[in-house]
Amino acid sequence: MKRITTLLNALQEKLFSSTYQLQRIVILMAVALLLAVVSFGSYYFYDRYYTSQPTVSEVSIETAEKAVRDDPQSVDARIALAEAYMFNGRFEDALPQAKEIFVQEPDNQRAWLVIGISNANIGKPADAIEPLTKFVEARKDEEMPGLDRQLQAAAYYLGDSYLQLGKPQEAIDPLEKAVNWAKTDADSMYKLGMA
Repeated sequence: MKRITTLLNALQEKLFSSTYQLQRIVILMAVALLLAVVSFGSYYFYDRYYTSQPTVSEVSIETAEKAVRDDPQSVDARIALAEAYMFNGRFEDALPQAKEIFVQEPDNQRAWLVIGISNANIGKPADAIEPLTKFVEARKDEEMPGLDRQLQAAAYYLGDSYLQLGKPQEAIDPLEKAVNWAKTDADSMYKLGMA
């Protein structure tokens, strides 16, 4: 123990024996700190503001918009655009596209889903109920509803729309279906508990 103390004292005397060496250590530490700050700042700027490529969602929307421009009468192109808008949270943009499809094909289930979910997310639950009810009714008897994410989402938003309208009794059935189809869906379980 005495040897370690003696060794530390000798090291301290050598390192800090003069103010010149102490100044040199302080300057080196300041340079290291400055380099760390500059490198962090550069990385932050690059990460936050440098966008060399568009995101996947932007590409999917641009591709779908181009397809609609190329063939405005194509139901498939228009529904793909409506779904791209919906999946990216642009519900106000998805609605007109889905309504255009609904005019051409009133029985288009994908249009029902987009109209229902978009209305539910923009605060129009009364307008969401009919298309979501049609969608759930059309698909509820399929062989494996637990694998159909669209059906589960439709049931959830249907129940949620009823809850927003102050009709918890009507919300129970679609929310129970959503929970039965997706046993780990915490949002559906929560809404069912509220109902």
